[in-house]
Amino acid sequence: MQGMKAPLSPPCKARENQTPLSRRSLLAAAAGAPLLAIVGCGGGGNGVSAEPDGVVTLATDGANAKASAVINANATAARPTRHWAMGFSRVPPRFDVQTQLLCLDAMRGRAEYVLMQEALPWAELLAGTPAASLVARDLAPLAGYAAALGLDVVYLPEITDGLARGREPAALLATGRSLSEASVRQAFCDYLLAVAQQINPATMGLATETNAVRLLAPAVLYHSVVQAVRQGAAALRDAGYSGELMITLQVEVAWGLMPGQLGFEGISVDLQDFPAAQMLGLSSYPYFAFIQPEDVPLNYYSRLVSTSGTPVMVVEGGWPSHPGIGGPTSGDMQARYLSHQAKLLNEVAARGLTQLMLADLDLGSWPAEQAAGLASFASLGVMDSAFGAKPALAVWESLRARRLLR
Repeated sequence: MQGMKAPLSPPCKARENQTPLSRRSLLAAAAGAPLLAIVGCGGGGNGVSAEPDGVVTLATDGANAKASAVINANATAARPTRHWAMGFSRVPPRFDVQTQLLCLDAMRGRAEYVLMQEALPWAELLAGTPAASLVARDLAPLAGYAAALGLDVVYLPEITDGLARGREPAALLATGRSLSEASVRQAFCDYLLAVAQQINPATMGLATETNAVRLLAPAVLYHSVVQAVRQGAAALRDAGYSGELMITLQVEVAWGLMPGQLGFEGISVDLQDFPAAQMLGLSSYPYFAFIQPEDVPLNYYSRLVSTSGTPVMVVEGGWPSHPGIGGPTSGDMQARYLSHQAKLLNEVAARGLTQLMLADLDLGSWPAEQAAGLASFASLGVMDSAFGAKPALAVWESLRARRLLR
């Protein structure tokens, strides 16, 4: 996909082509990690490479070359297919440079994209530091490294608090400012433009879990989010960004599975309030509402989006391999969920499948107060915290081996 019409800035250009909200501490901590400042735009290290369509070809000549081409073409045509690209968030098991790079390297050959779901550096942004400088320091090096590994970038800004959707980000509140101010919304727009210019993501998020914000936040905050998203979308289009714009929705909220909800709500209000959205991202942690993976109804996604006509992708979620909050689980159940989720994706011809993490969190490396709240999400990876295979990895790789229909 193409992004900004103007040349992209250095350092690297990306390739073009009932749920508790405490999990947000994971993403908030990831976005605030200082390690990105020293990540360079190098090539892949120890990742596994694969041909774009997963078919290995042999160098031959003459009749053998023709026969080989026919065999490969027939094998490709016979393979199962998928509409959805596959990716992981950039969150590593531990927050140090080496682990972050190992995590990205391990995605090579296992994913088409990496999701960068990031908080904004509000204090510096509102103190006058140019947005372009902040993006160049914090995000562009990581995006460049991912691009060097052949991974597209999907970007999501955390416009509300990553720890609780009912409030503004702690970093913004610490400045004494609010998204209700026009100048703060302008700073948000400036940051989005800098991301578009320097990273050129294949898909540009504008806001996360808008229905959860509407459910939990004061009306003034929700309306400020609506305004900021509309202004940001207009600014991106005026600047020439031509990639897809996206908002994300919390699936369990849309189904009315959160405490205090009276029943199914759907997403019609979100479609009305955020008309610029060309892609709907789905956030889903169904293990808080269902006992077995197979209990999740096949229309879990399709009931929400069947009448919208807007493409969808899963942007975060999964099923844990170890018990936390919720019912008993296992590595086998996690693997079964991935297989079942493929059916949900097919129901909506989804464009993307994002696993919250590639590898489990090493909770021992986290501060105790954060580790306790993250226990329910720590085992969502398809690999363990040392990058060892879990049963779900085999399912993931079997899905990845399907021929991607673009």
